Amino acid sequence: MTNSAERRRFGRAERVLHSAAFAGGPMEVLDFLLPLYAGAVLAATPGETGVLVAVCALAALVARPLSGSLADRGNKLVVAAAGAVVQAGSLAGFALGGGLLPAFAMAALSGIGGALFWVGVRSWVGDRSDGDDGRGFGRLLSFEGTGQLVAYVLCFTVLEGLGYPAVFALGAVSSLIAAVLLGSAAGRTEAAAPQTPQQPAPARAVLPFLVICGVTAALEAAMSLLLLLHLQTAHHYGPYAIASALAPGFIAFILVPSVAHRVVARIGKRQAVMLALLAGALVTGVLAAAPEPWVLSVVWIFAAAALGIAIPAEQSAVSEGAGTRRGRRIGHYESAQLAGVTAGSAAIGVLYQTSGIALSGTALAVALAVTAATVPLAWRSLNSTAAAPDTSG
Repeated sequence: MTNSAERRRFGRAERVLHSAAFAGGPMEVLDFLLPLYAGAVLAATPGETGVLVAVCALAALVARPLSGSLADRGNKLVVAAAGAVVQAGSLAGFALGGGLLPAFAMAALSGIGGALFWVGVRSWVGDRSDGDDGRGFGRLLSFEGTGQLVAYVLCFTVLEGLGYPAVFALGAVSSLIAAVLLGSAAGRTEAAAPQTPQQPAPARAVLPFLVICGVTAALEAAMSLLLLLHLQTAHHYGPYAIASALAPGFIAFILVPSVAHRVVARIGKRQAVMLALLAGALVTGVLAAAPEPWVLSVVWIFAAAALGIAIPAEQSAVSEGAGTRRGRRIGHYESAQLAGVTAGSAAIGVLYQTSGIALSGTALAVALAVTAATVPLAWRSLNSTAAAPDTSG
C-alpha cells in the first residue's frame, strides 16, 4: 500500500515538472522570437517592436499579484493549467497572424498566461519543499532548462524550413500538453507536506531579499546578453555559432540545480547563495580581458553553474515561512525577477554599446560581489520573522 501511494505521488510530481518543460520552452522561445517576428513578418518599426515586447512584460508584471492571490485561494495546479491554456491561445493567435494590433493582444495574453503558470507551479512546489534544502526548486529549474533547450533546438530546425507560424503552432501544442499534465495532476487529491503553523512574514521583512533575487536575475540576464552581443559584434558569430558557444553553459545550468541541494545541505542556503554569487563574480571578472570565444564559453559554464546553485536556494528561502500566502510570496518573487531581467538587459546593452566588454565585464563582476556581500543583511531580515531559517551551523 505504501509503495503504491509513493508511486502515485512520484507520478504526480513528475507530471508537474514535465509541464514546466512543455510550457516553459515555448514561453522562452516566444521571448526570443517576438521582436524578430515583429520586424520580419509584421513590418513593425523599432518603436512598435519595443512597445510590443513591453506590453508582454507589463501584462506579466501586473498579473503576478493576482496570480498569487488565485493560487492561495484555490487549487494551484488549476491556476497553472489555466495559464498554460492562455499561453497556448496566445501562441495560436501568433501562428494565425492578423497584423500588428492582434499581436498586441496576443502579447498581453502571453504575459498573463506566463504569470498564472509559473506562480501556480512554483507555489505548488514550494508547498512540498519546506526543509528540503532547495531540492524541489532545483529539480524544477532543471526541467525548465531542459524544456528551453529542446524548444530552442526545435525552433531553429523548424523556423528555417517552415517559418514563424509553424514554430508558434508547435509551441501552442506543447503548452496544451502542459495543461493536460497539470489537469491530470490537479485531479488527484494529495495533501501537501506538513507545515509548521506560523504567521506569514510581513512584506517589509521579505523585501530586502526580494531585491537580492531581482538583482541576481538582472545579472544572469545581463551576463548572457553580454556574451551574445560580444560574440555577434566582435567575433561576427551567427545564431548557430552563438548557440554552440553558449550551449555548454546552458547545459551546466540544467544539470547543476538537480544536485545543488547536496551543497546547500552541507553549508546552508545563505552561504550557498553568497558563495555562488562570489564565484560568479570571480569568473565574470575574466571578461575584463576581452578574451577569445572559447574563454567566453568557459566563463559562461562556471557562471551558469554558480547561478544554478544560487537560484533554487533563493526560491526556497522566499517560499519558506510564507504560510497560507505562498502564492502571493511567489508572485512577488516573480515580479522581482521580471523587473530584474528587464533592467539588467537594458543596462548591459547600453553599457556594452558605449564602453565595450572590458568595462561591462568589470561592472558585472563588481555587481555580483556587492550583491553577495549584502546577502547576510537581507537574510537576517528574513530570519528575524522566521521566514527562512538557515540550515547552516
